[in-house]
Amino acid sequence: MLMVVSPRLFSQKPETAAGIRTTTSVTIFNSGIKANVIPGYAEAIVNHRVNPRDSFDEVLERDRDIIDDDRIKIDLIPTVLPNHPPSPISSSKSFGFSVSAKYPPC
Repeated sequence: MLMVVSPRLFSQKPETAAGIRTTTSVTIFNSGIKANVIPGYAEAIVNHRVNPRDSFDEVLERDRDIIDDDRIKIDLIPTVLPNHPPSPISSSKSFGFSVSAKYPPC
């Protein structure tokens, strides 16, 4: 049996919200060398898990809009793009769907 569930239902719980939107995580942040000294330099590595409904260009543009500072430089890690665009949406007849239907989360 296939149940159709509204994305609004998923967005209400943190456990399921990440499955319906692009997620962002700062995975590395480097700055400063001493306590009580303002650093002259900072860098961060940000990981995006891009939802198939979004394009990487849209995500990058959103980053630029959020940062909104021309002094901040955004470099892309070359091993990530353009070699790895978001995966296509899986078929509901796939093995993964059949397993999740058989063994729903606790």
